[in-house]
Amino acid sequence: MKRITILLLAAVFTVVFAGQASAQSTETDIFGIEIGQFVGYDFGAEDIGADQLMGIHFGMTDNMELGFVFLQNSNLNFVRMTYFLNDAFGFQLSTGGNTATTNPAGGVGVFTSPIRRDFDDTITTSLRLALDYLVPDFTQDVADGIVGVTISGKIAF
Repeated sequence: MKRITILLLAAVFTVVFAGQASAQSTETDIFGIEIGQFVGYDFGAEDIGADQLMGIHFGMTDNMELGFVFLQNSNLNFVRMTYFLNDAFGFQLSTGGNTATTNPAGGVGVFTSPIRRDFDDTITTSLRLALDYLVPDFTQDVADGIVGVTISGKIAF
């Protein structure tokens, strides 16, 4: 029941903000670095844990970024596609692997950037809050994933 509640909240969050879509603008034109903290609940282990997040992002189009995201303690490495619905909201799709077990991993999430500064169309800084559902091992039950919240800072060119 808890999983259904969390997924319903994520769906409502997406629908509410998706209606506010306007001109899209990514945070990264060429290259960006994201550093943050991930806190999540693992449904398989029934445990709460924290992890450090680091991402390297590249601007692809006016509304999409592609990046490499690493969760240090969980041994998860992702290629992440980030799609911006507007300057402050979007969703992300991750695919990758677990380096400890060499099994495929992935995830989906939504994010918001409540604080964003653009300096002369050259440098962009932002504070990002994200809600993700990660599956650290696709060879196991998908319902034993991790729902987590990330707070991170990003600087991009």
